[in-house]
Amino acid sequence: MKNTCWCKELLIPNATIFMQEYADDSRKTKYSLVIIRNNM
Repeated sequence: MKNTCWCKELLIPNATIFMQEYADDSRKTKYSLVIIRNNM
């Protein structure tokens, strides 16, 4: 299930993120954040 919030508290230094590109002009952004991997 995708989360529509910002989730900026999960964006920590050295985390690996995976994004999905969308070619839809009706979206606010071109990408969606799919996975955040904490490299601790």
